[in-house]
Amino acid sequence: MRKSIQFELWHECNNLCKMCFLGLENRITPTETKLQSLKDAIKGAKSFEGDVIAIIGGEFFQGQIADSEVHLLFYDFIKIVIDKLNNNEIEVAWVTATLTDKTPKDLIEFLNFVKENWNGNGELLICTSYDTIGRFHTEQKKLNWEENMQLIQQIEPRIGLNTTMILTNDLIKKYLNNEINFLEFTTKYNTGLMIKHPNSGPYKNLQDMEKALPGFVPERKKALHFFKKLKLKEPYIFDICVFNVNRRADECIKRNNNGYSYIDLRDKLGTNEYALEDERNQTRECGHSTLYQCYIDSDACMKCDFLAIRDE
Repeated sequence: MRKSIQFELWHECNNLCKMCFLGLENRITPTETKLQSLKDAIKGAKSFEGDVIAIIGGEFFQGQIADSEVHLLFYDFIKIVIDKLNNNEIEVAWVTATLTDKTPKDLIEFLNFVKENWNGNGELLICTSYDTIGRFHTEQKKLNWEENMQLIQQIEPRIGLNTTMILTNDLIKKYLNNEINFLEFTTKYNTGLMIKHPNSGPYKNLQDMEKALPGFVPERKKALHFFKKLKLKEPYIFDICVFNVNRRADECIKRNNNGYSYIDLRDKLGTNEYALEDERNQTRECGHSTLYQCYIDSDACMKCDFLAIRDE
């Protein structure tokens, strides 16, 4: 198994997705916090001996690195990561981006920096998200995302793309009604795809999440139909369904407005589930995390449902 480390640089994000706690919690991260986070990341990246480096926010390419000191340290950090790829010290590096900015000058600068400094060794990805509900506040935001996906391929086609979708009730209904096809989606945007289970985001529970964003939390019966159809029609997508993004790393170094924290995610919870710094994440009798208890009308485990259909 590959060893990975995840740097959560800051939570500041101006996309304000309704289901994400980041935009509600930290719309602005103080400059000093960003600088200290980048210093931590530089130190951590230099000493890291493993396979995968992940860089997540918040957001980085919508004005978050405008401060000259932040900008300098950010690219010092990116250069260290790219050098590790160039020297075969790591296999993969990836960075998250919402890609919803209409004038993505920060993104263009990043792409050109990669183009000038990366020799092509290993794998470098931009990881983004696409959801049929709650993600794009306007059609223009969605259009911006589509154009920026194309822009990445135009400027630096060696960069891989990976897109995460949340398994919302809205997505399930659209798939069952043949309004979305995952093969067509991945082909159109030249992207990999992962489908993750939903959670309550910034809200206390799933019921409050559903009130805030109707159509977000899945109904169990529809979800079961979705799994069965997906297994039959697009088995290669079915295999990566109900992906838990909280299993992205062995170690996590993060700094937000509340301070610095280091989490060793190698302490596993239940059946192949990494422990999280989240009181909502406990172990069910089935051995899976309670985060998989994510139906609006049932306490059943979505992971168990998925595995049962997989093994049919």
